[in-house]
Amino acid sequence: MIHGSRLAGLALAGLVAVTGSAACQASPGLAAQVGDTVITRQEVDRVVAAWQRTQVAPPQRQDVEAARQDLMTMLVVTEAGRQYAAAEGLTVPPAPVAAYAEALDLPEDDPYVVTQAELRAVMDTLRPTAAPVEPSPADQRELYDHLVEQGLPVPPFEQAQPVLAGEHVAQAVAMRDLVATVVARADVRVQPGYELVYRQPVALPGATSWLEVPLSEPSQVVDAG
Repeated sequence: MIHGSRLAGLALAGLVAVTGSAACQASPGLAAQVGDTVITRQEVDRVVAAWQRTQVAPPQRQDVEAARQDLMTMLVVTEAGRQYAAAEGLTVPPAPVAAYAEALDLPEDDPYVVTQAELRAVMDTLRPTAAPVEPSPADQRELYDHLVEQGLPVPPFEQAQPVLAGEHVAQAVAMRDLVATVVARADVRVQPGYELVYRQPVALPGATSWLEVPLSEPSQVVDAG
């Protein structure tokens, strides 16, 4: 998920699939690789442009770059989720494109609409398989630190811990862990220059925090050799 006002969902329309040895090498047009599926920079640019058209005012350059990172993250997670679901015998239902198009007042073939709908379909398929996991002290601290990063008025960590260990947090931890497994199983590779982090949202009283799954660690960077 994209935190705060950043890009909330991203499109799979026109995703280019490449198999064999050609998919294993970095190239100027490649942005990321999920198993044998390649996500091209051209597709990333196309969806970023669609997102820009949804903004009331022209976004600043830093906002566009943030959106690009979020777009890549969501494309990767959605494709990895589809592959995971197929391997586990789970059926991903048709994406609720019409509902998102109506909510956003955009055409059903808009890449931004398609993306949000595709991501929702995949996540709704995976969610029932994630059994709640008790949040560790490190999980609680991560949630707390992200609240602080947002400049929210929060009590000392020790006072906040009971809220950070609730049942709703346990479900979010389970989804974070599942996404990490999904990504690892899909053998995700990211082109150097992208800093991708999936953010699992966690609703807290009066605020939203998140748990992170890095997607562009050194082991996940596409080999440029």
